[in-house]
Order: sequence, then structure tokens, then C-alpha cells
Amino acid sequence: MNGRFRAPVVALLALALLVGCTPNDPATRQPTGSDMTTQPSAEKSGTGELRHDTEPLTSRFAPLDGLQSASWMSGTLGDAPGPSTYWIDAIVTLSVEQYESLRSTSDVTPASDAPPVIAALAAELPEGAYVRSSELNAQFSLEQYRTEVFLNDDTRTLVLLSVFQ
Repeated sequence: MNGRFRAPVVALLALALLVGCTPNDPATRQPTGSDMTTQPSAEKSGTGELRHDTEPLTSRFAPLDGLQSASWMSGTLGDAPGPSTYWIDAIVTLSVEQYESLRSTSDVTPASDAPPVIAALAAELPEGAYVRSSELNAQFSLEQYRTEVFLNDDTRTLVLLSVFQ
């Protein structure tokens, strides 16, 4: 090979190897937008305890302060050594005022499916249509939390799926 072309070819091969070796594991990449819903629930692990206490939710997510009831589960994503990524899936009933306030502050669109909560929590999901918006996600994605929010107008229910370190 001509010396003039050798350096660019070697650089391109190195770049191809680097791109080809980049991990595409959903547990290690940062989910954004609807990408979070593509994370399979099977990667979530935890105690399996269905919780109803509200303080852990309201202390993490200020917009939930004053919620009426909650069913939620939490744990870690994946089983790799090193810093853990935690998750919370929650189904929350809000007061009429609280729900209307959240609903009115965002331009919602229909969700194509029910929120993808962990299987053990799925039975708690209310039936009916859900809506979502990037503005709602942003209200609950403060600091280290990346959160997706779904609303169910029929039941004043907010469903939250959050991951954080």
C-alpha cells in the first residue's frame, strides 16, 4: 500500500473498530424521551415489595407533594459491578387540583400504549387512555433523575418511570 494512503486507512479502521465496540446495552446508555420506555422491565431488579408509603416519592419529586395515594416499586437496573443505576415505577392518584395543574401546564399527546411499568406493578395500572408530554417529563427530571410521566384523565392517575444514580 502506498505510504500516502496508509495513515488515513489506518485511522478509518481504528474509528470503525471504536464505533463497532461501543456498548448498546440499554442499562448503560442514557435514555431520552420515548427511549426510556424501550428499556425492558426484565432488566429491573428489586425486592419485589409493592409499596404504598408516599414520603420517598414526595421527597424526590416535588410536584407530587400532596398526592392522595401511591403504589410503587423500586430497585436497580442490570447486575454489572460499579455504581448502580436505580429505578422507580410509581402509580399515583392526585387531587383534582393537583391533576388539573399538571395537565394544564403541558401540551400532551396520546400515548400509544399503557406505561411500561415493571410486570409486578402492571396489575395496578388503571385502564383507559394515557397521555404524555416532554414538559411533564422535564418537571419530574430534575437533578440526576430521568423520568417519563403518563397521565390518565379518567382516574387522575399519574404514572412515573424514573431512573437515577
